[in-house]
Amino acid sequence: MSLLIEGVSSNQSLALEWLVNDNNHLVEFTVLKLTGEVLPDSIWDIMRRKSNASLLSVTITQDEVSLCGPSDLLKSAVETEAIVAEEAGFTGFRIIGIFDFALIGVLAAIAKRLAMYSISILALSTFNTDYILVNKSKVSQVELILHEYFNEKYTFFFTNVRYNDPITSRINTIIGAIKRISAEPSTEGYVIHIVGAEENEVYGLNEEILARKYSRLFDYFVQNNVNRLHLVFIGPNVILPDSHHIALKHGQMSVQVDAYSQLYHEYYTTHDDKPNLVVLFNAGVWGYTDWLPTLAILDRFQSDVYILITSFTMEEADDDDDTIVEYFSTHKNSKTIEFLWKPELNQHHTSLEYERGHALDLNRKYIDNMYWYCFHFTTA
Repeated sequence: MSLLIEGVSSNQSLALEWLVNDNNHLVEFTVLKLTGEVLPDSIWDIMRRKSNASLLSVTITQDEVSLCGPSDLLKSAVETEAIVAEEAGFTGFRIIGIFDFALIGVLAAIAKRLAMYSISILALSTFNTDYILVNKSKVSQVELILHEYFNEKYTFFFTNVRYNDPITSRINTIIGAIKRISAEPSTEGYVIHIVGAEENEVYGLNEEILARKYSRLFDYFVQNNVNRLHLVFIGPNVILPDSHHIALKHGQMSVQVDAYSQLYHEYYTTHDDKPNLVVLFNAGVWGYTDWLPTLAILDRFQSDVYILITSFTMEEADDDDDTIVEYFSTHKNSKTIEFLWKPELNQHHTSLEYERGHALDLNRKYIDNMYWYCFHFTTA
C-alpha cells in the first residue's frame, strides 16, 4: 500500500518536474568537493548574478565545502586544482508546490520507494522546494516506480514526463491504431472497450482526474468532430472508484466512462453494446485460459469491430498470435480472422522496463506495450 503523506489528502495532486534546459533536455548535474573554505571567485560571480541555472547549491560545514550544479556550468567556473572529489552523471526533479515545514512524508516516501529498487538519491532543499537528484540512467525507472506507487492514493504525474508513462502509452497506442486502421471515427459516436483493464487505469477516477489524465485522447476525438465517446474499462483487476459511471463534457463532446470488475464474457451477460475498438493491453492471451471465453465474445463481432492487442515482448506477441489463429481456425462457427498487421514493434510503447519475477528467461526485457497487432473478422 502507499505511504500516506501527512497533510496531503488522497484527492490532491502530487506533481514532479524534471529540471530541463532551454532546449527541454534534462540538465546533467555534478557534485564537487572543494579544497579549503573559500569558494572560487567564479562561483561567487555566478551566485551574485543569480544565474539561470536550474539548481545551484553550496554547502559549507566545519569539515568540507560541497558544490552542486549543472555540469557544464561547474566545468567552466571551477578550476581543476580546487576540486578534491567529483561525482557526475546526475539529473534531477523538483516537487512542485510550496509545502509547509510541518508537512511530513513527501520526500521520505519518494526516497523509501526508490531505495526499494536500489536507486539512490541526493536530496537538496530550499525554503520552499525539495529537489531530488538521481543517476541519469535511472530516469525511466524513476518515472515508472513513482507513477505506479503514488497513483494508488493520489493524482500523481510528472509535468514534463521524459518517457511515455503507462497511461500516455495506452492513449497514444489507441490513437495510433485508429489512424492506422484508416477508419475515421463516426461523428455520431465511438465506443472503446479496454478489456483486462488494470487498477491504475481507473483507480480514484473522478471528472477532474479523467479530464486531465485522458485529455489527449479526448482532444483527438474532438478534433475529429465526434459528438460522443464511450470508454468502458472491464477486468477482474479493476478496483472500482467511488463512482464507476462518470459523465462529463470535453468541449462539445459528451464523454461516458464506465468501469466493471469482471471478465469480458461476464460483462456481456448484462450488456449488449457494440464497440468500435476492443483493446487488450499486455494481455498474454497465450498464457491464461481465462481469455478463452473472451475470444468467444470477440467472435460475435462483425468486420467493423477492430481488436488491438499489445504485449511486453515479441515472443509473447507471437505466442498470442498462434493462440488466436488456432482458436478461431478450430471453431467451426468462427468467421475468418484478418490481420490488419501482424505482431510488430509498437512505436508508442513506453521506455519503462518491468521486472517479471516469474519469467522463464530472466535476461528478457519486459517493456509495457512494446509490441502490437490488430485484426478483425470477415465473413468467408
